[in-house]
Amino acid sequence: MFQIGSLNNLILKKSFLKDVLILFTVLIFTSCCLFFEVYLNAFFLKYTYLFVLFFCLIQLVRNSLKSKVLFILLSYMLLYFIKLKSYLFSDVIIFNPNSFDDIRFTYRTIFLYELFFFILFFFIRIEHFRFFSERLKLYPNRHIFLALIALSLLITFFVKNGSYLFLSNSDIAYGENKIKTSGLIEYTIFIFFVAFIFKPKGYLFNIIFYFAIVYYSLKNLLLGGRIEVLQLGILLFILVFEIKSKWKVLLTFLIFGYYIMSIYENVRLNPIKLATSSFTETLLIPFEANKGESFISNEGEVFSSTNRLVSMSDKSILSIETRAFSFLAFLASVILPYNILPNYAVLDTYLQNTYISYGGGMILGYMYVWFGIISIIFVPYFIGVFVKYLGEASSQYTLFYGVLFLTTMPRWFAYNPIVLIKANLFGFLLYVICIAIHIKMYKKKH
Repeated sequence: MFQIGSLNNLILKKSFLKDVLILFTVLIFTSCCLFFEVYLNAFFLKYTYLFVLFFCLIQLVRNSLKSKVLFILLSYMLLYFIKLKSYLFSDVIIFNPNSFDDIRFTYRTIFLYELFFFILFFFIRIEHFRFFSERLKLYPNRHIFLALIALSLLITFFVKNGSYLFLSNSDIAYGENKIKTSGLIEYTIFIFFVAFIFKPKGYLFNIIFYFAIVYYSLKNLLLGGRIEVLQLGILLFILVFEIKSKWKVLLTFLIFGYYIMSIYENVRLNPIKLATSSFTETLLIPFEANKGESFISNEGEVFSSTNRLVSMSDKSILSIETRAFSFLAFLASVILPYNILPNYAVLDTYLQNTYISYGGGMILGYMYVWFGIISIIFVPYFIGVFVKYLGEASSQYTLFYGVLFLTTMPRWFAYNPIVLIKANLFGFLLYVICIAIHIKMYKKKH
């Protein structure tokens, strides 16, 4: 008798073979475009850009009906693609001058952006996406909770310090203010996540939890750290607010939040604006920034850094051996400190004195260095498939890593993919250790 399990396996096999056929077709098309340099034709590049943008927007709306957190994350990702429109259609300069700002390089990288975003949004096809807060199991334990909150406060207080933006000297911009910090400051987000899982019910514990979060957020913002606060906001939305939020309130909050962060970003890079501008002029900063022939933005600088990695690979500035050893050094950095690894372990700063870089770079840039064009096709495919899988996952360990995966997306997607392994592994290990301690305490008590 034909089993239902066999039918499911057959469907999965057919679905996988269909995916492989689609990816293979895209690979052939891409290879031909790159070989004949079709992307240098501005009309072709603009047409494909508009097609991909329209397709991504349709997929954004479609997936948003299933999950609000996916709407936030996919919208955030899409900002990096939308920002290219100003450069491609209006000749607006969106990044600082660099060694690879000629259209021979930038157009090629834009074409790779189009390919990456098309595949990513094509394979994020969500049918069901249950709230994480409904699937995650909570283990109220005041001892573990208080210990984790104390640890988060200690890290926030001691690990990141320096001259505060807007307060210590009004003409000190981000990057110029002296900051002493460590990667531990971002790992504090995972401590908050585990603390939430072990948080007992009660008004007092809520006050303690949110006090630590507010302190962490304010200190990071004053020191120029917006990504840390953004990631913490995503975490809280997944754990607390998604199940409660209404679309009207969410959209209003996101639009207002984006507006405030635009002001913060501009003032962060040039704090003297805050001292020399009137209150009204400060409120109009995001609108003034879109005027003129130049608008240097975070998304533009991420594109510039990505273009640098792609171009250094295409021009053989990075040899095959260097690219291969760079990947091995990347893996080694999970357990080894960067100061004992070769310089190419950190690609975004490698050869920085010769080929200008402002840091960061989208994940496609790193993958292109390590695995070439095939990675631009398969990496977004696996991201899309994993996100789809998270929609119905029930394993607590999978759910925990899934929340980490989504929460840290702003960092691994646009700055450094090491977060997918190193930072999330730290959070996962902390979770496992706390679970083991909780079980031991429970058995001892009973």
